[in-house]
Amino acid sequence: MANTDIPQWIPILLGGGFVGVATFFVKQITDKKDASINSLKEQIGSQDKQITNLEKLHQKEVQNIRGSFESRISSLERENSRLAEQLQELTNFQNLLENNLEELKRQGITSETNPNVREILRNLKLLKDYSATEKDHRASAKWIRIRKELWLEEMINHVVEKYPEALAEKRDQFAHDLSECLEWFYDSTFYNIPHKFSDYLPDFSVDSIHLYRASFKYLRQKDDVGDLSPTEAEFFYHYLDSLIQLLQD
Repeated sequence: MANTDIPQWIPILLGGGFVGVATFFVKQITDKKDASINSLKEQIGSQDKQITNLEKLHQKEVQNIRGSFESRISSLERENSRLAEQLQELTNFQNLLENNLEELKRQGITSETNPNVREILRNLKLLKDYSATEKDHRASAKWIRIRKELWLEEMINHVVEKYPEALAEKRDQFAHDLSECLEWFYDSTFYNIPHKFSDYLPDFSVDSIHLYRASFKYLRQKDDVGDLSPTEAEFFYHYLDSLIQLLQD
């Protein structure tokens, strides 16, 4: 019976001698190397495509983040310019009132005898109250800045614990959104003016807006106002409540 299991190299050895055998083995090795090279090229090509896709994705994310910050900076610059003009107007107004008051006193006109003097004194009191208010809301904003990172971590942990399946793979995006909300909270409190919310968070990364609201309601219930005075804490709660209101469905 013929042996059908003869190794491939035996007929080559018998027919072509040692040279034939050497040629056969070299070809086998070369073919294997070619196959390995082609496989590696395919893997590299696949990885290049993945890298290109990732670069496009991250480039878009970077552009979105840059656009968000540029929009916010532009908004804040406009707001700062307006506030600077307002402050200058108030300063000029205060100087005018004080000068008029001094002139009236020299003429013997007092608040008891003239309603205009009473009006001047009332306006001066409003200006002094404004200066005191600025100190309070900026102290509140300073506390927000100090505690921001700690609150962020606590709020995320609270949501994960209360809604374990809600964030899925979007924890990082949710954290970024909460951070932007806290920036709105800080800026609005610092300037005592509610800023445009969409400049900070044009879109929500997580569809369930109640998760955002739950985060800041949790912060509200903490009553973490540190050593803020009652007046300073009023600004804290005012803008925190305003933020919670913005996070309605």
